[in-house]
Amino acid sequence: MFAEARKLFYLLLISAVLAGCAHLSSEHERQVMRFQSWHERQIALRKVDNWEIDGAFSVQENGQVTMASYTWIQRGSWYQMRIHSALNLFSVLVVGKPGAVTLWRSQDKYETAYTPEELMRSQLGISMPVSNLFYWVRGLSTKSSAHRFAYNAQYDRYGHLLSINQDGWHVEFSGYHPVGPVDLPGILKLRQGKLQIKIVEKNWKISR
Repeated sequence: MFAEARKLFYLLLISAVLAGCAHLSSEHERQVMRFQSWHERQIALRKVDNWEIDGAFSVQENGQVTMASYTWIQRGSWYQMRIHSALNLFSVLVVGKPGAVTLWRSQDKYETAYTPEELMRSQLGISMPVSNLFYWVRGLSTKSSAHRFAYNAQYDRYGHLLSINQDGWHVEFSGYHPVGPVDLPGILKLRQGKLQIKIVEKNWKISR
């Protein structure tokens, strides 16, 4: 039943989500960005660990495309992600902290795992580097001591990270826009072999 629901909402969402991605990119690129050295930008971004993001993502693997919307709440090392289709054909809640992740389908139906990657693959059939997204979603490398030119990283004229190769993934960042004291990416594109993931961050809210 879950597989049938996914096939239906792929057809309904694909045009709307991709159109939204294009609009988001062009809108953000029109905004004037602030210049910072990579060192300064890294320090500022690593202070951001409390946020709420509304967005959408697509996963393409072996000719099959999965698309969904999400709401991501992060509070330090604790996080909550709600993943759902536009027509509520399915909705799941992922709640996690280091070493323990739970996927809830309802109040009394849930599955647990040690890592979010393991849980997403076994329960949703989706391969996503969720642990690394904690860093990538802010336009950061996952390594706190990463050198500016490590991992074949590329930057724009404002000092924003544009692309990086890390942990077997090629990641591209675009749609940067100011959110409070920092600039944050609006679109991530991830590639590992034939697996491609596009993540759109439509609304960013950060707090101390």
